[in-house]
Amino acid sequence: MGLLLSWLSPRFINWVNKLRRRYRWGLIGIAAIITILGAYNAYIISNIEAPGHLIACVRNTVDRPARIATVILFTNDWQYIDAKVTDDSGCTEPWSDLKPGLYNLNVHSPGTDGALWSSRPVSVSSGRVTTVMVKRYMPYILQLPGIPSKANVSSTLGFELDVVNGSTDQFKVRVEVYIDKDKTEPWDWQQVLEKNIPGNASQTYSFSYSPDRTGNYNVALRVYTLFPWSSEWQLTDLVDWDYELKIVNR
Repeated sequence: MGLLLSWLSPRFINWVNKLRRRYRWGLIGIAAIITILGAYNAYIISNIEAPGHLIACVRNTVDRPARIATVILFTNDWQYIDAKVTDDSGCTEPWSDLKPGLYNLNVHSPGTDGALWSSRPVSVSSGRVTTVMVKRYMPYILQLPGIPSKANVSSTLGFELDVVNGSTDQFKVRVEVYIDKDKTEPWDWQQVLEKNIPGNASQTYSFSYSPDRTGNYNVALRVYTLFPWSSEWQLTDLVDWDYELKIVNR
């Protein structure tokens, strides 16, 4: 029995030592895997950018805050996100938790169906509130024409509109004038003129109206701009029936 134990003992000890070595290397391997996974997770977390926030402040053509202007936020590829309205300071409430990157802003006034004042890309930074200033620059009427409130039938009314293009791009710009009793189509009278306006320049549009019937009429003015990148006409200014014109007999 003693001889058997003396023969088994070294072999048993050797087997236990081998098992310990294997177990130790397994623990080392597991620890290494855990370390690698931890480092990878830390790398992923460190590369997740914090969201950003965006405020848009709109200025009108005389560089004053534009109240009740609608600002529409789009993704960089023009997917709609949200719309906000400016307050008395001309600024919107912030868009929060935006993914850092490029976005597009369109400014309309009044409302989303109003004239397009401007359009520009903006960059939102990680972990910051980005405030952008947006000015009106799309073609617009510089000042309202001197249309009289009263005229004689069969007379000729002439008036001019100066349209300014505050963009650096040249645009084809169409001005439409409507004179109508009930403000609905078909119009009692209308005239449409088109001109090319270079960037940072203006053009004068001259209109002539010869009334042939008496009555109380309303006058509307609209400016449309052709965007070459979309081949679409976009309303960029309007004076929506703000004038009243009375036509009388001599």
